[in-house]
Amino acid sequence: MNPSELMRSYFILLLLLLPQVLLAQFTRFEPGMYILGKDPRISYPAQLKLQEKKQLLLVRSPEGKTRELTPEEVQYVRIGKQGYQTAGSFRIGTKLMTGGVVTKAFIPVLDSGRIMLMRYEYKEQDEVMLDPKYPGTSFTRRHIYLLQSPASYVATVLPVGTQWGNGRFREVLALHLAARPDLVELVQQSRITEGNLRAVIQAFNTNQPYQSVPNPTSSRP
Repeated sequence: MNPSELMRSYFILLLLLLPQVLLAQFTRFEPGMYILGKDPRISYPAQLKLQEKKQLLLVRSPEGKTRELTPEEVQYVRIGKQGYQTAGSFRIGTKLMTGGVVTKAFIPVLDSGRIMLMRYEYKEQDEVMLDPKYPGTSFTRRHIYLLQSPASYVATVLPVGTQWGNGRFREVLALHLAARPDLVELVQQSRITEGNLRAVIQAFNTNQPYQSVPNPTSSRP
């Protein structure tokens, strides 16, 4: 077999194996645990996988059987090192026609303890293109932050971005940080932005002094 034929054989073999590799990548389960909403005192260790697009938690039993759980059934999930809290009844979208209300979803947790900081990502549909040369629609990736205290079953949207205004951001954040006057002072001085938000929540949860984050990449909210 000459080099060109050998190379062609390798390419054919790669094309045959590629679907199996991709399938294995998207069906990989990881060790973790989950807590059901009906009994938050019990955690269940299991092999888990989260289908974020469908908003389903897949639980694989030792026998290899798979069970599907919805956000309405689950309170908290940890897959590997990443935790997810279920929350809902909040609005997303900056445009009237493309926005909506999230009923309930698995939301990644950025930090937890005395207060939980979550970040929910979504796609917002842009303007419909009527030009026949550019069929279809386009989407923009957006995100919002949510705060939730252990004493509350409801997550509060933390307004970020210029469309919300600085005042509302400071008001909501200061309310949740009220037990730490030093952090509230930083908020009122407009020194807390989206770029150092996680660091200030970590300081609150660990009851440690706030360590400033150098060169935040985000603009002021």
